[in-house]
Amino acid sequence: MTFPGMAVSKAGPSAPSELRAALSLGWLMALHDTRMRYRGSILGPLWLTANLAATGLGVSFMYAALFHIPYQTYLAYLMTGLVVWAFVFQVLSEASTAFIAAAGVIRNVRLPLLSHVFRVLFRQAIIMAHNLLVLILILVLTGQLHPWGIVPAFLNLFLVAIALLPAIAILAMLGVRFRDVPQIVTNLLQFIMFLTPIFWRAEDASGRGAFIYSNPFYHLIALFRQPLLGGPLAWQSYAVVGGIAVVGLVIAALAFRWGRDRIVFWV
Repeated sequence: MTFPGMAVSKAGPSAPSELRAALSLGWLMALHDTRMRYRGSILGPLWLTANLAATGLGVSFMYAALFHIPYQTYLAYLMTGLVVWAFVFQVLSEASTAFIAAAGVIRNVRLPLLSHVFRVLFRQAIIMAHNLLVLILILVLTGQLHPWGIVPAFLNLFLVAIALLPAIAILAMLGVRFRDVPQIVTNLLQFIMFLTPIFWRAEDASGRGAFIYSNPFYHLIALFRQPLLGGPLAWQSYAVVGGIAVVGLVIAALAFRWGRDRIVFWV
């Protein structure tokens, strides 16, 4: 069975045509997932946005006092971190079950396996788009938005997504082969959340600088947070995230080359 955009020959589809098909199908499936998940709901994905906003407002009310930071300043800092962390957390959590969730499709329909990878990324990107609208509103109301930083911040989000893409592919393969991986990933991410400057500021953790700046999740968040809040953005963050993307793409390519024909037997 073939679909539009898949130029299938006896030798199989070429790499560029398969990539185009994977992108297109991944986007269509992500839209379908979002519609079906919130079918009959009044707010739809905005329920997740409302939950994120409620968490930010509630946590800021107490933590701003504990850290002796003005409420508006802390709320803006927390929300910019939470929006990116929610995206990263959900992408990596769902990545390990990407092929498991699509087992029926993989067994019965000839689709590019990368379409299931893009499906995870695009599905969470749709939800993050809703969160970004609320974030911008909060930053405007608190007076913490630096307009000149909007374009760099959103361009940096694209770099974050590219860095996450190979991680999705690698975790999807590990998850379908070893079924304990999804639980390991979820628990590990929950642990990492408290070691990453989301609820607290890096400059307040005296003596922990080397540990904080060696945390790749710090750099994923900093690329988005710093431009929006008018803070300095170190070149190290671009180097770390760019390095993650390059190394991840190489590992993912090698892993797919080795295991793509085995996936159908693992699901």
